[in-house]
Amino acid sequence: MNAFASRDNFNGRYSLGGADSSQFIISNTGIVTSRNNLEYDNQNSYNIDVIYRGGDGRIFTDAVTLSLKDTLLSKAVIYAEQSHDVDIAAATLSSTNAFASKDIGVGSYRLTGADASKFTIDTSGNITSNGSLLQANQLEYKFNVIYLSSTGKEHLEDVTLHLTESLQSTATMTAQEANRVYLTSNSMQYLHGFAERDNFTGGWRVLNTGPDHNLFEISADGTVQSKAPLDFSTQNQYSFKIGYQTGDATREFVQTVNLALKDTLTGTATLRAEEGEIVELDANIFTATNAYIAATGSGGGTYRLDPSTEDYDQFTINSTTGSIRSKEELRLANESDFDLRVIYTRPDGIEFSETIDMTLTETTFNKSRSDLTATESQIVNIGLDRLPNISRFVKNDQQAGNFRLTPDATNSSDYKKFTVDNNGNIQSTEPLDFESDKTEYNFRLEYDFGNGPGSYEENIKLTITNDLRDDNNLNLSG
Repeated sequence: MNAFASRDNFNGRYSLGGADSSQFIISNTGIVTSRNNLEYDNQNSYNIDVIYRGGDGRIFTDAVTLSLKDTLLSKAVIYAEQSHDVDIAAATLSSTNAFASKDIGVGSYRLTGADASKFTIDTSGNITSNGSLLQANQLEYKFNVIYLSSTGKEHLEDVTLHLTESLQSTATMTAQEANRVYLTSNSMQYLHGFAERDNFTGGWRVLNTGPDHNLFEISADGTVQSKAPLDFSTQNQYSFKIGYQTGDATREFVQTVNLALKDTLTGTATLRAEEGEIVELDANIFTATNAYIAATGSGGGTYRLDPSTEDYDQFTINSTTGSIRSKEELRLANESDFDLRVIYTRPDGIEFSETIDMTLTETTFNKSRSDLTATESQIVNIGLDRLPNISRFVKNDQQAGNFRLTPDATNSSDYKKFTVDNNGNIQSTEPLDFESDKTEYNFRLEYDFGNGPGSYEENIKLTITNDLRDDNNLNLSG
């Protein structure tokens, strides 16, 4: 053919034909080149026609059969997205895979070369990176894949791996339960890096996929936040996807977020309790503590009150059941808000605490108790203003009702030593002497409502104190 073209002074044109012509190209000087690597194990014989069309229109065709020899060597250039772990399937390296598939027995794989230590190959020829492969650290990796056949033949494939920019990744993150949980974009390395390379000219969004996407929103700077409080006791695992689209809207990076919520081992209960002689809080109303016990299967622990809280000394707690009880009467007129903290200790020693914000409400039982003191005297007076609980009800009734004195729960006759006027002021009917008489009197002041049914009951405990000026006879004249 070359002689034919020479006689034509190379004024013609070359072309290819035949069964395998698509795998080759020919230059204007007649040099034939394969388009890709030719692997003996994939195809060892090729048939092409080399055609020269002379300047005078004559055609010369040379039928060529190309037979490959097995060099047991090959090269592969492959690409993979940067990732925490990069996997290369055995089939990706076609030459090694073809050679191994012809092995009548079982051979073995190994890696050599500059970056071989950064990868692991299994018995099936699948390759896995030993750590993260990031463009920021290295753009390409070189290593050899060697397959030793059962017959002793060894095949070597020279591999060059190029990292490409990934458009997806998965981040496993943790956060403390809170009223608002925030995740900044720079805590998601790949996503933030992609946006940074775009100079943050694009936009962020929470994708409408995944079981928990409706629980989160994202701001213009890529900060993800929960729409509502996230409570460990209610749900501790969340999964959703966020995306960043480039400023030119041609690409979008999608980040899968798997969020594990950490238990702060605390909770808060806001309660309302009615004022009374004794206020009791059943442990069943402490929802956070009960949910924690149920979630962790840690029943059988003990309860105590945190002594650092403001109102700790006004209550006791049952260490076994967790029920709380006031030590004395609690009245709205004296204090309306109480702060406590219940600490539950699991059998294994781990503690969970729940803060209790309790607000007193006005009693609907119309009962209260007052402990009063008075100095011994010929006449002891107790004004209604010293009894704020019943006084408040009398005022609300526009003082339209009636007062009376009655025995207390012990049926004491002490009430007979006192009288009460129409305004609710109490006065002793005889001298009350510290030395020769009783020093404690118990009775009730009752008020019957004038503007509606019902009555109010004030239990009074009056303690008489000594007046050192008298000489055991209440003679205070001099």
